[in-house]
Amino acid sequence: MSAGADAGIFRSGMKDLKMSELSWRILILGSIAAVFLISVYCLAHGITTIFMHLYYFPIILLAYHYRYRGFVFASILSAAYLGLVYYFDVGQADVVTGAWYRFFVFIGIAAIIAYLSERLVADKDDLQESTRKYQNLFENMLEGFAYCRMFYDANGRPVDWIYLNVNPAFERLTGLKNIIGKRVLDAIPDIKELTPELFETYGRVASSGKPETFEIDFKPLNMWLKVSVFSPEKEYFIAVFEDITTRKKAEAELQKSEKRYRDLFELNNAVMLILDPKTGMIIDANEAASRYYGYSREELRELLITRINTADPARIQKDMADAAGSQGAVFQFRHRKKDGEIRDVQIFSAPVMLGDHPLLHSIIQDITDQKIAEDALKQTNKKLNLLSSITRHDIINQLFSLKAYLHLSKDTLDNPPQLSEYLIKEERAVSAIERQIAFTKEYEDLGVREPVWQNVGICVKNAMAALPMRDLHIENACGNLEIFADPLFEKVFYNLIDNALRYGGTKMTTISLSSREQDTGLIMNVEDDGQGISARDKTQLFERGFGHHTGLGLFLSREILAISGITITETGEPGKGARFEIVVPKGSWRFSAGLS
Repeated sequence: MSAGADAGIFRSGMKDLKMSELSWRILILGSIAAVFLISVYCLAHGITTIFMHLYYFPIILLAYHYRYRGFVFASILSAAYLGLVYYFDVGQADVVTGAWYRFFVFIGIAAIIAYLSERLVADKDDLQESTRKYQNLFENMLEGFAYCRMFYDANGRPVDWIYLNVNPAFERLTGLKNIIGKRVLDAIPDIKELTPELFETYGRVASSGKPETFEIDFKPLNMWLKVSVFSPEKEYFIAVFEDITTRKKAEAELQKSEKRYRDLFELNNAVMLILDPKTGMIIDANEAASRYYGYSREELRELLITRINTADPARIQKDMADAAGSQGAVFQFRHRKKDGEIRDVQIFSAPVMLGDHPLLHSIIQDITDQKIAEDALKQTNKKLNLLSSITRHDIINQLFSLKAYLHLSKDTLDNPPQLSEYLIKEERAVSAIERQIAFTKEYEDLGVREPVWQNVGICVKNAMAALPMRDLHIENACGNLEIFADPLFEKVFYNLIDNALRYGGTKMTTISLSSREQDTGLIMNVEDDGQGISARDKTQLFERGFGHHTGLGLFLSREILAISGITITETGEPGKGARFEIVVPKGSWRFSAGLS
C-alpha cells in the first residue's frame, strides 16, 4: 500500500470522526433543549410527574461521550432542573423534596457513567496500542511468521495446509510472494516428498496442541531452518522460523577443524588443559594430563584449576584474564598432583573459541628438575661468595700478622728467647692459613651437596674444640635436637661462641642453648651472661664488615642460615648478656627418637 493511499485513508477517517462528533453534539443539544422545554411546559401547567425522567437521556449522553467534562455539564443540567422546580413553585413540599432527591441521583448516575466511559476509552486505547505494537512487531520481526490451517485425510494424516497470514520476513526468507490464501502443495509441489517430516511435525502440533522446536534441512528451498511451531486452536498452527544456513555451514567447517584439533589435542604427549578463564573450571584434559596429574579425565573435568595450582586464587584469576585478552602468555606455577606431590611447571596459555565461548588452551611443561638445578646453582654461587669472603679476609689478616712477625724476627736475631716467641706466633699464623685453605677445600666439597640433618649438640662440641674456651661453661638444653641445614651449619655455632669469647667480658661464665616450639616452627636460643650488645650495635650487628675483628662472623652466620630458610636475630638486653634467636621453619627440625 502506498503512502498516498495511507494519507487518503487518514483524511477520510478524520472526516468521518468530525461528522460523528457533530452528530453527537446535535443529539445532546437537541435532547437537552427538548427536555428543558418539556419541563417548562409541565411545570407551568402543574404537571409534576413523568417529565423529570426525561433528564436521564441527556445526562447519560453527556457523561458517556464527554466523560469527566460531560459530568460537569450533567451536573449543570441537574442544577437547572432543580432551579426550574423552585422557579415555578408548585406549592407542593413533596415535589421539592423529590427534586432534590433526583438532583443527587442525576449527579451520581453522571459520575458512574463518566467513570465507566473513561475506563472504556482507556481500555480501548490500550488495546489499540497493543494492536499497533503487535502489528509493528509482526511486520518488522526478523523471523518468518506463518499462520496456517492444516488439512487431514480420512485417516487423520496431514495432507496439506493453507496460508492464512504471513509477515514480510516470511516472503524475504523464502522468496514466496502473495502466498496468503494458497495451499502449500500449490506453492511448493515437491515439499511433501522432500521434507515429509515437516508435514508430520506440523500435523502433530496442530492436532495435539503441544508446541515443538526443531531444525530442518529444508531441501525445497536449499536452506536450513530453525522452526518453533505451536497451535492456537485445533487444526491451526503458527510457525516462526529463522534461516540458519550460514550457521550450519560454519558448524560443518568447525566440525572438520575440531576433528583436526581434537586429534592434535588427544594424541599429543604434551600435557594440555582447556580452561574457562571466567570460572577457572577445567573444561577438558588430554590423556597426557591424566597421566601427569594422576586424575582420570572425568575427574579433571570436574575440578577448578585452583585445586591443582597452588598459587593465590586472585593471582590465578588475573593471569587467566591476561592470557585470555592477549595472543598468549607464559607463566610459572607450582602444581599439585593427585598424590599431593608438588611440581614446578611452565605454562603457555592462549585463547581459543569453542562455539561462542572464549576458553584458554594451556600447555603444561614440568620444569621441576630445571628449577632444582637453578636453585642448586644459586646456592652454589651464594656459597662461593661466602667462601670468597671467608678465605680472602681471614688469610689476608693472617698474612698481615705473619709479615709483621717476620719483620720483628729480623730485628731480634741476637735475642734468642724473643726470637723464639716470634717464631711460635709465625707458626700459628701459618697454621691458621693452612686451616683456611683446608676449609676452602671442605667448602668446595660441601657446596655440591644438599642440606643434611645435623645434631646441634655435636655441632656445638666441634665448635668448642676449635676455640680457646678458658673456663667457660656450656649448657645445652636442646636435647637431641637436629636441624636440616646447610653443611656449614656448624660454622654458625663457631661464630656465635667466638663472638661471646671476644666481647662477653671477663665476668661471663656461661653460654646456654635452649629451644621451644611454636606454630610457625622452632625457636632456638643461644645466650650468654656477659655484658651484652649495645642498642646502637644491634642495628648493624649482622652487616658485613661490622665489628672489631674480621667483621664477617655474624654476617656469614646469617647468610649460611638463610640458604636453608632459617633466620637469626639478637634479642638480648644490654648489660645482661647477648641472646641470639634462631627461627627454624616447620619440617626443618626434629628430635631423635627417645628424646624431645
